[in-house]
Amino acid sequence: MKIKFQYCPKAEEDIKQIYLAGSFNGWDIRKNPMKYNPSLKCWTLILDLPRGDYSYKFLLNGEDWVHDPGAERFVQNDIGSLDSIKRVKPSRANHGRFSPLQPTLDDRITFYSTKAASLLWRLNGWNSFPQNFQNICPMEKNGRIYKYTLGPFNFGTLPEVVTYGYMFKNGSLDDNKGKGYWLPLDLKLGGKTQDIIIKSHALRSKVSFRIYLPQCYFSTEKSLPLMFLIHGYGGTYKSDWTQQNIIKKIADKYGIILVWPDGNITINRRKVPSWYLNSPRIKNARMEDYIIKEIIPFMEDNYRAKSDKNARGIAGISMGGYGAFYLASKYNEYFCVACSMSAIYNLHIYKQIDALRELVGRGNWSKNCFNVRRLIKKSRGCDYYFIIGTEEGDALEDNLKLKHVMESKKIPHFFQIYPGNHTNNFWLMHIQEMMEYACRRLGS
Repeated sequence: MKIKFQYCPKAEEDIKQIYLAGSFNGWDIRKNPMKYNPSLKCWTLILDLPRGDYSYKFLLNGEDWVHDPGAERFVQNDIGSLDSIKRVKPSRANHGRFSPLQPTLDDRITFYSTKAASLLWRLNGWNSFPQNFQNICPMEKNGRIYKYTLGPFNFGTLPEVVTYGYMFKNGSLDDNKGKGYWLPLDLKLGGKTQDIIIKSHALRSKVSFRIYLPQCYFSTEKSLPLMFLIHGYGGTYKSDWTQQNIIKKIADKYGIILVWPDGNITINRRKVPSWYLNSPRIKNARMEDYIIKEIIPFMEDNYRAKSDKNARGIAGISMGGYGAFYLASKYNEYFCVACSMSAIYNLHIYKQIDALRELVGRGNWSKNCFNVRRLIKKSRGCDYYFIIGTEEGDALEDNLKLKHVMESKKIPHFFQIYPGNHTNNFWLMHIQEMMEYACRRLGS
């Protein structure tokens, strides 16, 4: 059966090539290039597929994986992101007449129907309708329509997906032919994403980073707060957890400019994780200087970022979480808030990590301090947010030691141990909470 796949880029996306990959081609990232249709302003591809359900994604410019916003269904994959589902010749079913209006979102989610019904719903559940619904709630009449509201949600608890359907008075069940999924976090953004290239003296090369200008940037001449989001070991500034749309929506809400630096550096033509340090032995590996002395002035001069410590924050996970706390404590005069998830804070006990051996070298550990627990003792005027999973072993102990230092020095902080491990699912679960904490501090 001929099946059409289509991706329509957002206005701010600069796309040179898109490949379609999925279960139908073994997730081959080069087998199925898509073609651009100028009249539709979309990329399309038609495949001949037999009956079945197929998971798939689009690969943009060889770097960014995105799901299909118009997909029939979605499934959560092993790393916690969404795969789109294409159903070829689904079995016929009597779904009745689906009559809801588009749900709306604030700190609540409101569902609407043009007919009297009960709302069947489940948060963060991917089970097919109507099995395993957690709640059945009668909808209330409001004028000519019926509605039911979920929430309000505490900060950090907005669901990733709501599975929902309707049960009408005659007993018929309706999930819009399997499309009863709503993704509150996958929303149209009001701002604009840009990739920037500058010549860095600290890294002795041309380097790229990404920024997000919030919606209000284009309707005001005011300077805005600045928030750095730095990725973990093995990640990139383009395709890490930090690209989640919910982060950008929160930036829209508070009017904050986001910056994603590339935390990898080039050494002998190889990409090496920088740990966000100034290397004492490699001249073109001065990541601290790049962020503090080059990106910050560039954003102030070119994008109206506020030149004020109290309007500047930094956050990261894993290696990026270490980098956020390391930079905020060492350069305390630059940041008012730092956030971290699943990080270690004393690199001196992790000397054998390959990248650290290369960056620091054997004879340089005693001459330099890469221990946040020591640096943070002199911190003033900066709030810290850090969380860790219950299954993180030695890293959990490291976090508890840092909390003890903060308590003894009366450093403002929020610390929590949550169930979980060093996984994307853990970070996605708490990303809202972290961003709300940081943005509220920047907006205070």
